[in-house]
Amino acid sequence: MKHLNDIKMKNVAPRKKRIYTHFFLGKGYGLGKIVHKTRIDKLISGSLDERRMKWLHGDVWNIGKIREVLKRVSGWTEDRKVFIRGHVRPIHILPLHYDSVPPGSENVTLYLGFSFNGLVAYNIEVEKDKIHMRK
Repeated sequence: MKHLNDIKMKNVAPRKKRIYTHFFLGKGYGLGKIVHKTRIDKLISGSLDERRMKWLHGDVWNIGKIREVLKRVSGWTEDRKVFIRGHVRPIHILPLHYDSVPPGSENVTLYLGFSFNGLVAYNIEVEKDKIHMRK
């Protein structure tokens, strides 16, 4: 089934392959942990074009108000794949930009987004001086 989806996606224009994230993991409790993208958009100042450029260039993650709302998640990379620890087994996370994933095995932190394509990793940063988190 996945193979058929991959073939189908190959024939789709690149602009339609873009991942749209609807929700992010926040610092709240219960349902308050789920933060809708519109709430984040309201925290970004500027015109519509300026806000779009901040999303495109990743400047959104440097805004203090947004860092206060969203929770960073710890994980690791293996061969340019991102994982976080699940209850039973590691969970593979789709990075928004594959170029942002460090090669090899690294401990990373990231913002976790939820899309129809699955979990999405935003603003992946390598952690310094941490014990490897696998399993």
